Amino acid sequence: MKTIFGLALVLLVAIGCSKDQITNRQLDGTWDLLEINEDRISENVSGKLVFDKDFEGEGTGIETYNGSLNSYSENFNYKIQGDEVVIDKSGDIETYFILSLDQINFKFNDGDDTYLYVRKD
Repeated sequence: MKTIFGLALVLLVAIGCSKDQITNRQLDGTWDLLEINEDRISENVSGKLVFDKDFEGEGTGIETYNGSLNSYSENFNYKIQGDEVVIDKSGDIETYFILSLDQINFKFNDGDDTYLYVRKD
C-alpha cells in the first residue's frame, strides 16, 4: 500500500513539474505588446516582453516600453506556477494569469487588474 501511495505521489509531482516546464518553453522568446486593457496601442507606442527560460520552470527577462510620455526598460526574474507567471522586479512581485500563449492576462497581486495582449515576435 505504501508503495502505491509513494508511486502516485511521485507521478503527481512529475506531472505538475512537466506542465510548468512546457509552459516555460512555450513562453520563451520575444512578445510584442498589442493592447492594454482592450485598447490597441497607438503607432507611437511600443512594448516588448522577453522571456529567457531555464529548464526548471524559471528564467529571466526584460520588459521594455517606449511611449510619448515615458520609456523604460526593466530586468526581471520569473517563475511558472501552474497557470500563473510570478515576476520579481528587484523585490517587487507581480503575478500574472496566462489566458493563452498569444494573449496574456496580467493580473497584479495587489488586486488591480490590467490586461495586456501580446503576440510572439
